[in-house]
Amino acid sequence: MSWRPLARGPSGIAPEVLLNKGHGKPVDWWTLGILVYEMIVGYPPFVDEDPMGIYQKILSGKIVFPKVFNKEAKGLVKKLLTADLGKRYGNLKNGVDDIKQHKWFQSIVWSELLSKKIPSPFKPKVASETDTSNFDEYPDSDEQPPSVPAGQDPCCFCCSAFSSPPSAALPSSPSSSPAPASNSLLLVLLLFLLLLLVTSSSDLGRPA
Repeated sequence: MSWRPLARGPSGIAPEVLLNKGHGKPVDWWTLGILVYEMIVGYPPFVDEDPMGIYQKILSGKIVFPKVFNKEAKGLVKKLLTADLGKRYGNLKNGVDDIKQHKWFQSIVWSELLSKKIPSPFKPKVASETDTSNFDEYPDSDEQPPSVPAGQDPCCFCCSAFSSPPSAALPSSPSSSPAPASNSLLLVLLLFLLLLLVTSSSDLGRPA
């Protein structure tokens, strides 16, 4: 399978997509880096009230890591969020093994993950199918984001799929870092996301 590069909106687009260079599997590893960062920090690495601002930050490649960011996770994110396809993890000679064998995943037994033997460290309490108590509440807004002229949008071919959220919902300059979730929870969630990527290209049953 392959994740659609535009599924996460402007903040999840890989630089090769923005530059219309053509793209393939490596965009999935870029998206994995975006997800790792966002699950630890609480917002994407490239944020701005204006989609054009997001595009510019993606192309600049500058990533700000809060102090709460795990050292090993930081190293992995840097290897995933690199514009150079010849250096991006997952796209190198060792393929997905570079990610599976990374220090951040050193305690994971991949065969047990594949067999679903790793217990979840967190099970949310859900009262019913319509229970949304585990999600934050955001006020409704009728405010419309400013439009980006097609001639200025490097992703004009997909502008209609984007609608930047109201400025109140997009923290371009977060005043404080949210409390980090437990490392074990983050690892389990990200491991299953990673599993979706590697099952079609690598034998997870083989010990990393």
